[in-house]
Amino acid sequence: MKYCLSVLLFIIYIPIRAQQLTPAAIEKAAASLEAQQVLTAAGKAELLRFARQEPLKIYEGIPEAALQQITQNVFIADADMIAQVPGRSRIPKALLDSLSTLDKYPWAGHGSEFAEEYYLYDQFPSRYALVNFIVSMAQYYAGEHTQDLSYDNNRSLLVKRLGTLFGPAMLPVFQDSTLSFDVSPDDDTPAAQRARVQAFRPYLQWLYVFRQAGLVHVEDSLPERYYSDGSHIISGVTHLRFLQELTGRISFLDKYPYIKQQQLKVLDTLQLTGVINESARTRIISGMKPYALLGAEDIFPYCATAVPIYMATDIRPYDYIPRNDYGRIPDTSLKGFTERIVGRVSRKVLPLQLTDLQVHQQRPAANGLYAYQEQLALSRSAKITSLTMRLNNRLYKETIDEKEFESWIRPENFQFLNHYMEDTGDDRRFFLVSGNAMLRYGTEPDTVYLALLNSVQADALVSRYLFPRLAGCYNGSPGDYDYAVYPMEYFSMEERLSRREIDTILARCRTYNIIPGDTVYLPAVVREQNPRNVNDVLAFAGGYFSSRFHFNDLIAQTQKALQRVHPAGKTAFRVITEDDMNDTGIWEYTFNGKPYRITATGEEELFRNDLLVSSINAALNANGTGYTLIPLPDRQDALSTATYGEGVYILAPREAEQMIRFLALNRR
Repeated sequence: MKYCLSVLLFIIYIPIRAQQLTPAAIEKAAASLEAQQVLTAAGKAELLRFARQEPLKIYEGIPEAALQQITQNVFIADADMIAQVPGRSRIPKALLDSLSTLDKYPWAGHGSEFAEEYYLYDQFPSRYALVNFIVSMAQYYAGEHTQDLSYDNNRSLLVKRLGTLFGPAMLPVFQDSTLSFDVSPDDDTPAAQRARVQAFRPYLQWLYVFRQAGLVHVEDSLPERYYSDGSHIISGVTHLRFLQELTGRISFLDKYPYIKQQQLKVLDTLQLTGVINESARTRIISGMKPYALLGAEDIFPYCATAVPIYMATDIRPYDYIPRNDYGRIPDTSLKGFTERIVGRVSRKVLPLQLTDLQVHQQRPAANGLYAYQEQLALSRSAKITSLTMRLNNRLYKETIDEKEFESWIRPENFQFLNHYMEDTGDDRRFFLVSGNAMLRYGTEPDTVYLALLNSVQADALVSRYLFPRLAGCYNGSPGDYDYAVYPMEYFSMEERLSRREIDTILARCRTYNIIPGDTVYLPAVVREQNPRNVNDVLAFAGGYFSSRFHFNDLIAQTQKALQRVHPAGKTAFRVITEDDMNDTGIWEYTFNGKPYRITATGEEELFRNDLLVSSINAALNANGTGYTLIPLPDRQDALSTATYGEGVYILAPREAEQMIRFLALNRR
């Protein structure tokens, strides 16, 4: 068996040779494009010169220095644009060498993409090279031929010559306008989708044109199948845009032998790290279809620590897509899906007993609005529903992040699973995995997978050729980073407080009644926000606040905090000196009618030396409030920004001061 496997590996990893088009195939393609009136006779001849890497006629008589001023942007290695003369679409190897070795943004970190560029370079002349030559010149001509170019004779001459290369079949490209589709997910219908399929058909003609010329792979019917479903046709289209999309597809197909080889290498790594076993690897390879990419549905059925989540039976029956109507996910859906998936994990991956599952709704403010509604136009999301539960008798809270037009069944809404793993000392984490990011014509998967992986396995799965990023079950999603855990932190607690540390801080705070509230749910509430230091825990205290480094702002915020922690008291601060008008060096306020004055040359001195805090504490002490104002260390050293930064403070019982200062100084 070992001998057979070694032979198999040897066969798979023989270095891939470039599959160039033969001269006969190129001649046939050029003749077909001329016959279909895509190219003129001059265009056919120029295409053949390009394929042979002979000088192009369109440049004759134009000085090289002038040509270098006539360029179009070309995207290289998914990194950045470079300027190239129209028609010189084959990037010189020397330029690739130069760009690929640049160790700076945006070129650094694109080794895989440059390897693909080298592969295409060695394939020349390929289907992609010929189609890209035609489309890139058509793109330049389409943008320039109606412009007034009298200011540049060389540019004008080149554009006129480009126009002589294209036949009547290219007129739709040069007379192009955008066909727009007004699609709303709320009122889209099967009839509307069928109408969009019909409207899109003229653009698919380019597939047939280039397939007839032998430049689109006969075996590839994915674009037609994709656009036969009107639900995929939702954005505007032009002939040029579709030609560029087609060029990208041909590029992928020409690179496919190389991409497949890279995927097989990833499979080897998955076997070595225990994501799959040897038998699974063999079955996965034997099941690969032509021009198909491996994805979650190919790999994770063979993973012992992954459970399937079926779109038809597990997600759709419990899903709810908000349409500016947040907080309406049915309790039965929230509970039903959670129970279903935790039960499946418990049966296959690790034993979990789910109990005390409850749904909670945040109440609106006195004006009837939720906090999120004021910023709805920007965030398009809300967090007003939450779950509480026990996993093996450990209490957890999960705030449901709802986003408009998105399913609530997303990785960030199942953070409680990874918090359980952290709390039990298990070094594995849960990930929600689906699809393959390289697929241009990807459709909604039938199955996604909840996989429990260690750090080595997760690293093995992260690849340009499989999953460029794994979505861990933690807070944090594009555009929403509240209480987020970032990918580099998934397997480490160095940047966050552990459950034990949180419990210790809360226990000390309860001793002095600093953080009131429900003592049963509070640890789960704090834990759910992934606190990174003591300040993040103290933020739950009524006396916690932030203030700008301005005299009157700190006075005002201290007064508000005093009202929160001591609502029955009749104590009051009042500002006498307006900080933006003070040029006397005297800063004055009153507390319970008694004036307090501070001498300072400016606000920076007030805060740098804690003169204002000391004065406030003297006033609090003199009036027997029992509270003291404590500046807390700020993560961003806000004082370095002088009077434009913010400080963090807590108004706490005086007897708690030593404890708070100790915690703050020993925070992370």
